[in-house]
Amino acid sequence: MPARYEANVWGGELRPIADLRLGRFYGSVNPIITFDLRGSAAGHPQLEPCAKAGIRVAGTLALGAELYTAFGPVDALGEQSVVRVLGAADFSTRVLDLNFGAGYAAGTADRWVAKVIVGLHPPEAPR
Repeated sequence: MPARYEANVWGGELRPIADLRLGRFYGSVNPIITFDLRGSAAGHPQLEPCAKAGIRVAGTLALGAELYTAFGPVDALGEQSVVRVLGAADFSTRVLDLNFGAGYAAGTADRWVAKVIVGLHPPEAPR
């Protein structure tokens, strides 16, 4: 991966997810802790919480909003922060999940952001 997108190639993350589905509503929070194994941030866990809210509008289509943040090392919170807010659309079937998002970022040189996530579900094996 180019350093423009990820300066530290070696690292990891703890990504717990709490979600709730009530009828057509879906919401989740994701308090991510990342850690670099090399570079200047090695040994300094970083806080990058995310959240999502959406409403199923028709069949397999849901619309909503997603929030992605990065607050930097936990021992220096607030010294650096990035906030990204995206409008999102989700399309799900038994075999395929598509998530599209586009929005605005504050705290980074790239003001406008877009993303696509594709998920494939292999068919169940016959029993």
